[in-house]
Amino acid sequence: MRPRENPSTTYEKYLYKEPSLRLHMGPLDVFLRVSFAGFAAILATVSVKSYARHRERRFLLLSAAFGIFLAQGVWLIIELAQANGASVGTLWLALNLGVLVSLYLALLR
Repeated sequence: MRPRENPSTTYEKYLYKEPSLRLHMGPLDVFLRVSFAGFAAILATVSVKSYARHRERRFLLLSAAFGIFLAQGVWLIIELAQANGASVGTLWLALNLGVLVSLYLALLR
């Protein structure tokens, strides 16, 4: 049995060999952008429904905040469709998605 020279992992095809470029969007960037827009849409919808039901000012402010996240998500999807290149980095997308997911999990409680 001969040893393998280059151990290959199942996710190696998603990793970049060269330094990350702003104009290059890989599968991870696409996943983060679509996930960001999806979670923003869910949170905006829930907050608008809560405002419609209770008519409290704090739900209106919450709806506006999630609406801004939703507009940002739509912008990221449009940027993806145009394929002009990324205006934001993967780390920024991952951090913002983490914020939205944590807010979503707090909403589920």
